[in-house]
Amino acid sequence: MDRIDFRTFLNMTGNQNLEDFLCGWQDIQPIPKAIATRLAHLVRIHMAIGGLLPVVDTWIESHDFSAVDAALDTQIARIADICAEKLHLESKRSLELCRHVPKHMARENTHFHNSRQKGAAEGLSIDPLILQLLEDQVLVMVRRVERPQDPIDSYIYQSQYKYYFSDTGVFRRLAGLPASSVDSESPSLSRFRGILTESYILQSLRQICGDAVWYWKSGNRAEVDFVIQHGKSIVPVEVKTARNVKSHSLALYRQLYAPEIALRFSLLNLKSDDDLLNIPIYMAGHTPRLIQLATTTGAHRTFATPR
Repeated sequence: MDRIDFRTFLNMTGNQNLEDFLCGWQDIQPIPKAIATRLAHLVRIHMAIGGLLPVVDTWIESHDFSAVDAALDTQIARIADICAEKLHLESKRSLELCRHVPKHMARENTHFHNSRQKGAAEGLSIDPLILQLLEDQVLVMVRRVERPQDPIDSYIYQSQYKYYFSDTGVFRRLAGLPASSVDSESPSLSRFRGILTESYILQSLRQICGDAVWYWKSGNRAEVDFVIQHGKSIVPVEVKTARNVKSHSLALYRQLYAPEIALRFSLLNLKSDDDLLNIPIYMAGHTPRLIQLATTTGAHRTFATPR
């Protein structure tokens, strides 16, 4: 499932000037407010529609979320049909099971193959479907790391992990969330909105680090969304959807392991507080360059505002 990332989405939607501006931004300082507001709006749209090319094309042609949802339904039916064929299920049953998958996202699983989760009224196990979706890269598995230090492979739990949808549009539609939920402040949607944002950032991290993405947990005390291997460094990553970006878990991680840099993705503007780099979600595709800028001393520059 090839996906259109946000940088490509900007180009495809006539916003090449914004991508050029971000590429030219060579300092860790806030993006001008007007530009940041436009980018935040566009990244929310991208999260809502996802990155599947037929769905992105539908948005470009129509700018209509009803048409986008219909295009997503077509893609989901295609996914269900493929799973039905491989698992020897009826397409209707496969689609019904697919609609039960979102509730299991971003939750820690142990001994996956012995799970007793049921996905339908008749009590069919959802495990074979999830395994198939993982094989088809519709889902992504992220394993737990106990201690973020080299050799990190020695500290990865093979039997404890979470999984996420690899496309936020597919996740949103299967979860029955309207496109407006991406912007909603409703507490009842906070968990799904958080998973949506984590899934979105996860795809950017995987573009940078491949499979070298995990999560960290310290008993019941703390949990950091992601940990990545970036060059020789092991970097903790926190993802926030609300304006309150304080994190006890990330603070504890930093206290225990003193990483050279820690990342926080949110809709706050670009800034650095000592070892903590806040990256706006719309700049996730620029993460390697921003880490480099934050960890080295560079010249301050002034840039023209895109028209």
